Amino acid sequence: MEHSSELNNLSSFPQLTERAKSIGYNISKVVFRGYFAHDKLQKLHDGAIEVRTRLKIAYESEEQDQRMTDLKLKNEKDRIDMEQKIEVEELTHRHSMEKSKIEHKLEMEKRSEEDKRRKWEVERKGELQATNLQDEQKLDYFNNLHGLGVDLNQYIQSLSPRPEKITRIVAPDNSTSLHLHHS
Repeated sequence: MEHSSELNNLSSFPQLTERAKSIGYNISKVVFRGYFAHDKLQKLHDGAIEVRTRLKIAYESEEQDQRMTDLKLKNEKDRIDMEQKIEVEELTHRHSMEKSKIEHKLEMEKRSEEDKRRKWEVERKGELQATNLQDEQKLDYFNNLHGLGVDLNQYIQSLSPRPEKITRIVAPDNSTSLHLHHS
């Protein structure tokens, strides 16, 4: 049926053209006008055409449904991929914001601790300088006293306060007993 148009070509009938020449005829053109069959054969043929047409329509319909399903699935996949990408970007942004916040907090704590350390160093240096200055003044004072001939050992002992109690432990010679005296 698909190639029935070839029946209009003279080249499709080589035996006919040879036989016609042998009996004295020249065939110049062939025209195919269709064919007719017996009613029963025609009904079978029409039924087959109808079945083929229904099958072809069903096939095309199924093919179109499959293409539509494929398109829906592709669009759904694309939508899910986009949602995941957006979610990942949001998480990344949130993590970077938290990281920046923590880094800022740590930087501020670091600066605060450095300020405390510097302040402590300045205070300790000041205390050391004050102590050194006092020590230098005492040294100068004691050097001046020594230069004046003052016995520094007796002078320093005189500055020390007298103890309130004196405990003396005396052990007699070759004795294991001890006596304790409080003054």
